[in-house]
Amino acid sequence: MNQLLGPLLLVVAALCCAVGLVNAQGTLPPLTLPPGVGAGFASVPRYYYCLTQITELNKVDGVEQSFYLDATFTCYWQEPVLIGQLGAAGGAPAFPSTTALDDTLKSLSLFFEPAFLNQRDLTLSDTKRYVFQIVPPAMQATVAAGLPNPFFPLAVTPWLAYTTRLSGLFKATMKLHDFPFDEQTVWINITAFTDVSAARFAGPWRADFDATREVEDVIGWSLLGSSTHNDSFVDESLGLQSPMTATSLTLKRSPAYYINKIILGVALLTMMSHMTFAINPRDTNRPVAAMTAFLGIVTYLFVISTDVPKVAYLTRMDRFVNLSFYFVFGDFTMHLIFYVIVTAADAAEAKAIAAEEARKKKEDDYKVRRRGTTTVKVNPIETSSSATPNDDDPAVKDDAFHEDAAHADAVDEGPDGWWNPVRSNLRALDFILLGATMIGYAIAVFAILSSAK
Repeated sequence: MNQLLGPLLLVVAALCCAVGLVNAQGTLPPLTLPPGVGAGFASVPRYYYCLTQITELNKVDGVEQSFYLDATFTCYWQEPVLIGQLGAAGGAPAFPSTTALDDTLKSLSLFFEPAFLNQRDLTLSDTKRYVFQIVPPAMQATVAAGLPNPFFPLAVTPWLAYTTRLSGLFKATMKLHDFPFDEQTVWINITAFTDVSAARFAGPWRADFDATREVEDVIGWSLLGSSTHNDSFVDESLGLQSPMTATSLTLKRSPAYYINKIILGVALLTMMSHMTFAINPRDTNRPVAAMTAFLGIVTYLFVISTDVPKVAYLTRMDRFVNLSFYFVFGDFTMHLIFYVIVTAADAAEAKAIAAEEARKKKEDDYKVRRRGTTTVKVNPIETSSSATPNDDDPAVKDDAFHEDAAHADAVDEGPDGWWNPVRSNLRALDFILLGATMIGYAIAVFAILSSAK
């Protein structure tokens, strides 16, 4: 008994110091602790009934890993050390808290001051504190349903309320593997720097609260749902374990912007690269066209680089772009291979044609020489001058015509060789590759953009 008397006297002394401040303001009657009243609840945990009502959620930024929030934070709890200490307070069932009362609660380490753990640039405004000598209207349904703390006499335990408006940026840890078809869960983490054994959050006191009804529009996102979780927060610097409540918001990104601005443009450039297989392999514009498509994708991505999050791992968008690069590079490589083969075939054919023409020329020269030196045995009496073939002879004319026609056809068609089937097969392979690359690219893009990691 003597061990409890010392701490009790300290509590009484602290409250007596606060009484002077309260009386000086003339707002509250003297705060005194009758023996055994209120002091017995010093070790009983307080239950905070808090709710974050969101009015605006915007600027969800995967690049900066943040989001903008405009909300109202409200918290109710009962404070048993004030039992019988408020009096009638001028007959008012509820009134704003005073500086003296706040100082009294601070001296007892019972002062509620929320901290928003993941805030980046936050502004608090319209912060107010109220004291209720009756059950607050907002808590009446919860009280009627039964509170989780059975130690407080509900009829006589005063209520305190804290409300503030918060607006600003919060940090969001986003996993962007499925960007831009991702779903994200952002958090609003709130703690009270009070020992977890002395206070804890009791969860949302409005069970029907749904942020999807409170937030009408989130630019670039769809709000799928919200929930509240209670946990504890450990401050390593203070060695203090404090209660924490967290409101989570589940969002789904609208990918229309990225489809129209990035995916569609890169896909069209890649398809244009595939279409170059329709150009004749002899045309040097084939590899140039594929290289132009490759450089076009690089330039395109450089322009829109600020809209893509910079992360150390591959997103779905990264895999799509890499796939497009690989296909365009493959087109360029195939065009170079085909061009080298066709050039070699043309060179071999030209060499064969030149050899054939040289052979034909030798044959023609030989025939001419032969025609000029051929002698014909005739009757000595006859003095015919037809020692050489008669060019006017119809048979000779017909033979010469057929020889010239055959020579002309040989020159036009060229000699047969390995180059003719190679060129024919390459041309057929061009159209096979045109269809295969189109279909293969479409299937690969669909697989990347439709499947989650």
